[in-house]
Amino acid sequence: MGRATFIKGTIILTIATLISKVLGSLFRIPLQNIAGDEVLGIFTLVYPVYMVALILSVAGIPTAISKLIAEERAKGQEANVRPIYVTARILAICFGVISFVIIYLLSSPIANALGGSTTQLALIVVAASLLVAPYMAVYRGFFQGYGDMGPTAISQVFEQIIRVGAILGIAYVLVAKDFTSDLVAGWIMIGSVLGVFASLLYLRTKYQLTSKKPTSKKPYTFQTFKQFSKKILFLSIPIAIGSITMALFNFVDSLTIPYGLNHYGVNTDEINYTYGIYGRGLALVQIATIFATSVVLPLIPLLTEKLVDKDMLGTRRAIEKTFHIARLISWPAALGLLVLGLPINLGLFADLEGSSFIAILGLSSIFTSLTVLTTGILQGINLAKQAAFLVFIGVLLKAFSNIYMVQILGLMGAAISTLLIYLIIYALNSLMIYKRVPFSFINVDSMKILFASIIMAGVVGLPTIFIHFENWSRLQALLYVFVAFITGITVYFFLLFFWKVIKREDLRGIPVIHTFWKERRKMVVRQKWIWMMILLLLLISSPSVYDRWNAEGQNNTYEIVAPFEEIHHLTVDSSFSIDEVLSRLKEAGLTTVSINPITIKSLEKQGIISLYTGTEIEKMLLFSKEVMPFEIDENGYYITIPEEPHYQDLLVESMEPKEIVISGVPFYYVPEDFPLGLMLHYDESIVQQIERHNLKFIFRVPNDENLRQSHLDKLLQFRNRDTNLLFSGEEVVGYPETEKINTWMKQLNTAGFHFYMIEFSHQRGFQTVARNTDYDILRLHSMNLTQKPLEENINQAVRAVKERNIRSLFFHLPTGDPEESIKVAESFVSGVVENMPSHFNPGSPKPIEKISISIWTQIALLLAGILFTYSASRIMKNKWFHDLTVLLMICMAGLYLALDKLIILQAFALVIAIITPIFAVIATSHSKTNTIGKISLQYIKALGISVAGIFMVIGLLNGNAFVTGIEVFRGVKLVYVVPILFVALYLFGKQLLKLFTNKRLLQSEVKYWHLFVGLLITLVGIYYVSRTGNTGLVSDFELILRNKLEEWLYVRPRTKEFLIGFPFYLLGLYVMNQHKTLGNVLLLPGTIGFLSMMNTFTHFHIPLYISFLRTLYSVMIGYLIGLLLIYVYKKCYSWFSKIFQSRWS
Repeated sequence: MGRATFIKGTIILTIATLISKVLGSLFRIPLQNIAGDEVLGIFTLVYPVYMVALILSVAGIPTAISKLIAEERAKGQEANVRPIYVTARILAICFGVISFVIIYLLSSPIANALGGSTTQLALIVVAASLLVAPYMAVYRGFFQGYGDMGPTAISQVFEQIIRVGAILGIAYVLVAKDFTSDLVAGWIMIGSVLGVFASLLYLRTKYQLTSKKPTSKKPYTFQTFKQFSKKILFLSIPIAIGSITMALFNFVDSLTIPYGLNHYGVNTDEINYTYGIYGRGLALVQIATIFATSVVLPLIPLLTEKLVDKDMLGTRRAIEKTFHIARLISWPAALGLLVLGLPINLGLFADLEGSSFIAILGLSSIFTSLTVLTTGILQGINLAKQAAFLVFIGVLLKAFSNIYMVQILGLMGAAISTLLIYLIIYALNSLMIYKRVPFSFINVDSMKILFASIIMAGVVGLPTIFIHFENWSRLQALLYVFVAFITGITVYFFLLFFWKVIKREDLRGIPVIHTFWKERRKMVVRQKWIWMMILLLLLISSPSVYDRWNAEGQNNTYEIVAPFEEIHHLTVDSSFSIDEVLSRLKEAGLTTVSINPITIKSLEKQGIISLYTGTEIEKMLLFSKEVMPFEIDENGYYITIPEEPHYQDLLVESMEPKEIVISGVPFYYVPEDFPLGLMLHYDESIVQQIERHNLKFIFRVPNDENLRQSHLDKLLQFRNRDTNLLFSGEEVVGYPETEKINTWMKQLNTAGFHFYMIEFSHQRGFQTVARNTDYDILRLHSMNLTQKPLEENINQAVRAVKERNIRSLFFHLPTGDPEESIKVAESFVSGVVENMPSHFNPGSPKPIEKISISIWTQIALLLAGILFTYSASRIMKNKWFHDLTVLLMICMAGLYLALDKLIILQAFALVIAIITPIFAVIATSHSKTNTIGKISLQYIKALGISVAGIFMVIGLLNGNAFVTGIEVFRGVKLVYVVPILFVALYLFGKQLLKLFTNKRLLQSEVKYWHLFVGLLITLVGIYYVSRTGNTGLVSDFELILRNKLEEWLYVRPRTKEFLIGFPFYLLGLYVMNQHKTLGNVLLLPGTIGFLSMMNTFTHFHIPLYISFLRTLYSVMIGYLIGLLLIYVYKKCYSWFSKIFQSRWS
């Protein structure tokens, strides 16, 4: 077997092992989400017991028999392969059966030691896999002996996928059927059995089909078994002991932590739940450890090779290099887990419980990784016995420290114990290594790595001190972790590069980066300082963007509003009372009722009064002989006096009417110029009726030219009643008199009233209201339940709250049969509450917190925009164009700072928004992108340019005015059209110029297909532009696809990005290396992805984290679809080539 084949096989096996271990650690997160902490606790308690038995039974067999088979084949003794294989099978079966029997017979005492009988079923079920796992390991070792790592790698991943899928699937089904936690934890262990069995079936099938299957007919005897079993055990036992480090420590935790918790005061019934919380931290530690050790441990064979050659200097350098790489990975990972404990816990496990000791466990991952590493190094330098002895010492220390510290500090004691014990074992291991091979423990680079890790931790962790994560949703926490991760990596590697811990030569050693470096070296020298300045300015301005993110995250209370008048109308001709309807809607989830003001018309409509004109009175008196002592005013109004005194007082106070008697009936008389729709007051009895049902109320306020300060004073009487105001009709109160609006709105706002802005309704004068109240408003979405099916109405309401910062859902009740109308309203309200994401709470909403934006932030962003434009304009290679563009941006920035006119700032942001997708596409379309690695690099670069431009736009147009939707981004259509036209002119300008300067063009013959193509392009353009607004047509299939994506992903990615833009961009980069023209054509639809990405963030009323998540989905899915298109193109290349040559040559 060649060295290249061996290295390739080793890489494949390392990657497969990494994937398998990552899956094995990560799946605990969805398991906890599905089944809860108690099930995770039982799983975490039982699994170390199983892993110890499994490692002792299996771990050494593949390596041992692969080594023996390889040696015999090297000697030409192929006949000995079969005895080795058969002996290994016998040992495996024996190990498996013995291990299973021991665990089965001792399951009861082991379960009691683990904290109670609830773990017994899980212990027995998972132990069943021991009957299969050792036997399966024999096949892995067999193939490895022939240098074929593929079957082992595939079987590892296959086993883990089946195991994880089965565990999560079984957990989901059993939890849905309300099984108890111990039964759920027990039966999910079937997943481990199924995974091992599936892997065995695959390997057995592969073995039967392979040509490597031993064919020796040599008789197999007991003597043969003794001969080869000694060899196998001699090799496998030390390997098993060395592999058992972490499993033994986890096993000790399983035995001692429940004991300590019991003495700490935790009830036996709660131990599993409490240990499940501890298991959260263990899952994170394992993930961090896996990444560190998977990168480092493959270097260990180099130590053995150097030591055998007695190359002590080479051995020392190999050890120091191993430590160096381990520190590079483990130190920032551990400090990141420490400072991000809160958002990680909330994002992954849905609450903040146990965040403090999860943070401590995260910090311990430094020494966990280094302990596993140093144990491996000891094995590599032939000190396996000493390594095993130190592991044994560590296990004893862990047991005693757990028992002592858990009894005093609870789970925090277990976390501290883990940190201290791994630190001690790491120190002892390092000392043992130093005695054998003296090496440098600490050097300058180590200190630089430490300081870089601390600074990185400070940058990403400092904001968590000021954030109230208890008000955040899981999604927001996950997004924060993601942003912190990207930021942390950037800061960390920047510092390492700046301090020359990582040198340019190291980066140029990576083929993709080397090519990129060579091609762009001249440009990078000039551009890097510009981009460093841009990034610095964006970093300076980031607090304002963070303020928006935080304000949107904390504004998570919404209300559901029904109009009282419609509720009253349902009860007029039915057996229902108003109280009954209010009670039913309240139980369904209704929070608020709107109340219209009392007017003469509303009192008549409710039957409280009767209203007659003078003419109507005269007609009624035609047959009366009674002589009136006064003349009837034909144009005046005659109002019957209501029975209830408070209505009488209200009418007298509001109208100052003349009381007269006609035919013995008393009336109030008012002249014809009295406005019947004028607001008189609000009905206190209705307010009290609503409050008796623990419902909130809001006032509808209509505009009327006869409104006076006296009417407003009546509204101000409710200043201490925690209510808000919703304007009726198409105008706000006081319109069109601006001075009246200004005065009244200030009075109402000072009194504590908030105002509603109705989405998609442009009430005249509302912008003046918003500016007078410093945008202290609430966004309201109005719905009519009769216009759409119930499920669609529910989805529409939930989407409005979730995606558009709507905090008030106002619905009109259906008309028709009262019972049916009430049932529909109940179903709608309860459906909204049930389908609303858990981090939103029904209640009394408040306007979004003030988002602070300083002038210095704006100056930083304006400077960043100018530099960004300077960098982008250089792609044109035209000095005049370059200078004029930059001069235009400088002039706009200066005018805005001098005049403080918002329209200028909007124009500046519009230019950035248009430039960004153009810059992203053109700047990445020149490099040779003939491999997936290079294409991916250009894709990342284009996304980086887009993110910088987006950050400038959302930073410049920031604040409550934009978040509430009062002020908007202007020029959406231009962002959708100009970049495509510009990119088209850039890519095809010369061809188009040549075509249009051809004097024969106008004399050319026009064919039908020319007209058809022109018409098709026109229709596509019109359809594309029409889809940019809220009223674009969407097919039924697309609606179904959108709803499904939203159901699966929380928010749907934009189809223009993941289905069109990004895939065609990636395909275009690949194709242009074979056919430049075709590649350029594909880049045109590719531009749509980046301009749509910009457009996503220019909808400022959409929460920032929603836009971020939507774009993240688009980027990832679009990348995968793009790779699929490239694969299809490569497979169909010859066919495409013929088409291209016939049409384009």
